[in-house]
Amino acid sequence: MPEKRHFDRLRLDGNVQIKSDNSQILEIRAFLENISYVGFGMYSTQKFMPESVVDFELTAQQLDRPISGKGRVCYLVDSASERSPFYRMGVEFIDTNKDAVTYLIKRLQAKMSEDVRNRTNTTHIDFIPY
Repeated sequence: MPEKRHFDRLRLDGNVQIKSDNSQILEIRAFLENISYVGFGMYSTQKFMPESVVDFELTAQQLDRPISGKGRVCYLVDSASERSPFYRMGVEFIDTNKDAVTYLIKRLQAKMSEDVRNRTNTTHIDFIPY
């Protein structure tokens, strides 16, 4: 099956606070899974149907301050059960600070590159050429 995404998603552990656009005061906390230039993935105990518009606030250790905005639920994986009461959802950015998202993604990419460099730079000699 061909990949539908135009941008890679980067792992980002954090929290999401969601307010449904069509409900009065429904506030839901969810877990942030990943992010890309066009949206983010999350796990939530509350189900939002595809095409639902939500207000969100993303918080993570890598963020100096939360990223908030409006998004559209693009997909929903209804895998909730007694053992795992979570729904997996993808949210596309509709109205958010694109500069803040770009800055965060560049920070994540730089950290990933640094981690790779640190793994490949060994401080000991694996073999001695004669």
